[in-house]
Amino acid sequence: MYQNIIFDLGGVVVDYAPREFLVDYFMNEKLEDQLFDITFGSEEWKQLDAGLISRHQAEAAMRKRGAELGHSFEVDAILNDWMDMLRTKDDTVQLMMRLKKRGYRLYYLSNIPSHVYDMLRQRRFFALFDGGLASCEVHLNKPDLRIYQALLKKYGLDPTASIFIDDNKQNASAAFDMDMVGIHYKNGSALRKALNLGINRASLISAFLSGHGSAAQFPVSPVSPLYPSELESVYSYDAFASAMSAAGYNTGSSSRTVKLLVNEENSFKVSIANYLAESLSVFDLKIEVETLPWDEYIAALSAGNFDLYYGEVKLTADWNLIRLLGTSGSLNYGRWSDAQTDQLLAAYASSTDQAAAMKTLCAYLQEQSPILPVCFKSNSVLYQTGVVENLSPTMTEPFYNLSNCIIHLKSNSIT
Repeated sequence: MYQNIIFDLGGVVVDYAPREFLVDYFMNEKLEDQLFDITFGSEEWKQLDAGLISRHQAEAAMRKRGAELGHSFEVDAILNDWMDMLRTKDDTVQLMMRLKKRGYRLYYLSNIPSHVYDMLRQRRFFALFDGGLASCEVHLNKPDLRIYQALLKKYGLDPTASIFIDDNKQNASAAFDMDMVGIHYKNGSALRKALNLGINRASLISAFLSGHGSAAQFPVSPVSPLYPSELESVYSYDAFASAMSAAGYNTGSSSRTVKLLVNEENSFKVSIANYLAESLSVFDLKIEVETLPWDEYIAALSAGNFDLYYGEVKLTADWNLIRLLGTSGSLNYGRWSDAQTDQLLAAYASSTDQAAAMKTLCAYLQEQSPILPVCFKSNSVLYQTGVVENLSPTMTEPFYNLSNCIIHLKSNSIT
């Protein structure tokens, strides 16, 4: 159960988009790249964030380099005005207030110079935090794992009960190395990951499959020894809401509508699709179900003519997922193409330790969420009450676990 939500400051709680700032000022891509390297992307900026040099030292070095390249005026303008972009993000503050009311503890972890840190601490939203750590205080910058460790140690936080939100992908990914959930603020994978957190699989199986299925957060059967159950997260609406906000879909100012395709002949699938659409249509996202005849449904999938689709695939017994997720996979209707995924799929196929390779693959899929597994359906084996105990049928093996079953034979003797 998640208890702690940790926020980056710049780009999450306050606006911080240096590239956009430079575009607004100069409207010249080549010049913008040069000025970024001199200022925001410079080594001096990193040292300033870490509190290793003073503001005066950092700005003097940047101005000197700007003069050497003939950009004194532009560098002066940046250093004088860049803090104007640090506007408070009201949608994030509103989320923080809701989380606070629900009993979550809020923390910050930010790469930030001391003079900016002092300024932000005067803002009203800072009272919502239960604590936090700034890079300038500990002379470390994210994604150095030591700064995450310092925060966890300072407040005695359980990493497995903590969510970390950052607009920098590398910083968010580093949280996983500390056993936290890392969410990359406002990117495509953040929305997919949020939707994955929003599926209450247990309720779905109970309501629509009468319990004849096993919830699965990964494309591996939960009864398989390869299924990485230790990576699973417990369904929580609050975690879903937090992730939707981190993905930029909880602003209240706009709405995006997407279509969820399903074939109309299967009433169970249509019902499940409607359930998913209703439960995930919150905040700034609306999902509408579109039912199609089977031939049109398959044609739409093959053409990639959909936003989302609800469907069913049969996987091979060796759990080789290349057809489903490989760049050219025959079942990869979403056209997911990612070099890291392809590498991990190949590593699993050739690994002598398939459990470890599958865990690594699933951890990456959990972060990227190219597909949202729901469950593995199970077949039913009908037998007389009281005759068999402990039978656990699966789709591919109706008599799974038969060796551990107890069979009660009845006597047919006549007296």
